[in-house]
Amino acid sequence: MALKIGLAKYSNEENMETTFEDKIHNTHPGANHLLTKIDSFVFKGPNGTHLCLVFEALGRNFQDIVESITYLSL
Repeated sequence: MALKIGLAKYSNEENMETTFEDKIHNTHPGANHLLTKIDSFVFKGPNGTHLCLVFEALGRNFQDIVESITYLSL
């Protein structure tokens, strides 16, 4: 899974990103080629309320890629 945590000042129930993703996945003919949002939830922390989006994993994380490149260049 991949978790995207929005900044508190931009997070709300009517978040434009969530609305757009829901619409495009329900209507666009190429939607099966897009990363799928699995779920969303709200997290209340010391810096405010954050909208969190849960996605399917896209692939290896960035740190793994950097380590592979560093290893190969030795």
